[in-house]
Amino acid sequence: MKPRPSTHHPVNASLSDTKISIHQIVSRLIASLQPSAVKRNNILLNDIPGELLVNADENTLAYVLSNLVNTAVSTTENSCIHIEAILTDDHTVIRVKDQDTYIYHTMEISGSHA
Repeated sequence: MKPRPSTHHPVNASLSDTKISIHQIVSRLIASLQPSAVKRNNILLNDIPGELLVNADENTLAYVLSNLVNTAVSTTENSCIHIEAILTDDHTVIRVKDQDTYIYHTMEISGSHA
């Protein structure tokens, strides 16, 4: 089955010069959504590399990620939901994907990553 993009949210890195750990934000988000995931028999996996840092506004990044992961949890049952990063030369794409339906929820962060 071919993956189908579901949602895409661009985030401009110029909002802040602060280096943000996406892995840490996702870890906190998973901890807060774990009860909802368990009720729907889902498993949440943080596949973001721990050393990945991006220039972004932490509150904006956390808000968009929260919406993406919450949507995946609330629309999925009996599945494994992966949160992962895809790096290009000048973008970081965060993808939330459900293993069973192949629906991807993505956000793109333009600018540099470390």
